[in-house]
Amino acid sequence: MFHNETTSSTSDLQSSDDCDEVATWSILPAGTSTYRDLPRAAEAAFDLPLDSDLIYILSRGSNLAGSVAIRDDGATGANVVKVNVRIYYTAPDILKMCKLCLLQSERGKNGVGIFTPPRSIPAGYRMFFDVRISLPSAPQSSYVRINSLETHLPNFRHEVGNLSKTIDFGSISLQSSNQPIIVHSLLAQRLNMKTSNGAIQGIFTSLSADLRSSNGPILADVKLLNGGDGASTLDLQTSNGEITAKVSLVSQAQHATGGIFRVAAKTSNGELDVSFPTAPHNSVLHLDTQTSNAPSTVSLHKTFEGEFRLQTSPRKAMVFYDQSATDPTGNRRTRSVNYVQDRRGGVSGNAVWTPRVGAQTLGSIVMKTSNADLQLVL
Repeated sequence: MFHNETTSSTSDLQSSDDCDEVATWSILPAGTSTYRDLPRAAEAAFDLPLDSDLIYILSRGSNLAGSVAIRDDGATGANVVKVNVRIYYTAPDILKMCKLCLLQSERGKNGVGIFTPPRSIPAGYRMFFDVRISLPSAPQSSYVRINSLETHLPNFRHEVGNLSKTIDFGSISLQSSNQPIIVHSLLAQRLNMKTSNGAIQGIFTSLSADLRSSNGPILADVKLLNGGDGASTLDLQTSNGEITAKVSLVSQAQHATGGIFRVAAKTSNGELDVSFPTAPHNSVLHLDTQTSNAPSTVSLHKTFEGEFRLQTSPRKAMVFYDQSATDPTGNRRTRSVNYVQDRRGGVSGNAVWTPRVGAQTLGSIVMKTSNADLQLVL
């Protein structure tokens, strides 16, 4: 399902001077536009090779806003990714100002660029871009491989279809601003979602995931995979917004046991709630959570073994656990949970299953907030 990936970047592309081919806009019939204040519409498209090392979409210029949808609604067995761009606009002259370009910065890197004038367009000249990325449909019970897909589209709302059962991404990076990123389901060896002033919401399966926003919530259902050859990582970061995450830890090693997982969730002025409904036997979890002026709750799977430290002021830090919990390995071990509370309300302690088997590495939990309660559920 996962293969070696190619690391690529589109950061050097800054202007329409990088165009390898400029598309011709096709003007659509009157009445096509569904936007009352943008009565005109035109579109153009490019086909990009499916086996590209990198497929990317970017925008540069002023007055840019729009939406992008990523779907697996292309022809089954097709060897191209179709990128269709529709522009809704006011004045006819706008089409002369906007370029849709084919970009081929290096061999194996194929992209589409939307370029508008670098300076503000005259008042009354308004536009909205609707981008549709159509991936080939997968044959039954198989996946379509995409080596790497990137978007760099500020002020574009992103929506990804239900792709986790059909598309296998080596890596995917979606970057926006002032708009949400909504993912129905996604499978990628490495994924990166970044926006600002907007939410990140979705269902993700990955070996390494990084979700970052500001002034917006993160609502994530994550299946974090580990193949046994290093730590799998999940980073969730925002500000002035909540983080609610359900993280299922999954080992792809033989017998589906073990694995090292590193998870960080950090926000400010927003509630934090992270739960781990599943985790492999003998796995190691390192978790670091931080917020401020809001409560924080972490609910661990009973396989967790390690130390924990909870810090808050001037409210309470609380630990809850099931004294009758049964050994998840079926070996009839008993769980020992010990902790102490300091004068400032912090709590430190540990949880282990005894008798211990060998010199197994232990995990760690660090939780911090201020002016609100902390809860750790073991």
